[in-house]
Amino acid sequence: MSITDQKPDSESSAACPCGSGKTFGACCGPLIAGTSNATGVEALMRSRYTAFVLRDLDYLVRTHRHPSPGELRRDLAVGIDQQRWLGLVVHHAQQKGNVGFVSFTASYVAAGQVGELSEHSQFCRRNKRWFYVSGEPLTR
Repeated sequence: MSITDQKPDSESSAACPCGSGKTFGACCGPLIAGTSNATGVEALMRSRYTAFVLRDLDYLVRTHRHPSPGELRRDLAVGIDQQRWLGLVVHHAQQKGNVGFVSFTASYVAAGQVGELSEHSQFCRRNKRWFYVSGEPLTR
């Protein structure tokens, strides 16, 4: 997958970086642009992965339930340019009521080495919007 430093237009017909098989404009684009909200935890997970690919700190902070958004932004800014994200595999997603979980593996290149981030993420819904809460390493 080709990674670009420019954010595509939210209506772009380019393939979405999240690997859904949809176009960016029919998948993560409207979520990242703020013109629609994720309908479930998998959609939010995929859009957050895409935001990491696009280095969109605003979206990552906006969709994270963090006690200190300013601190989160600073922490993300330090590391966001250190990886080039290569792909996302969602292993399992479930939601019940206002709580949801997604298990995934995201592959990346950092310092010339290929790596993987495997995580079991927790999400919550507040005022009809889903947010990332936390993640634990996924053991396989």
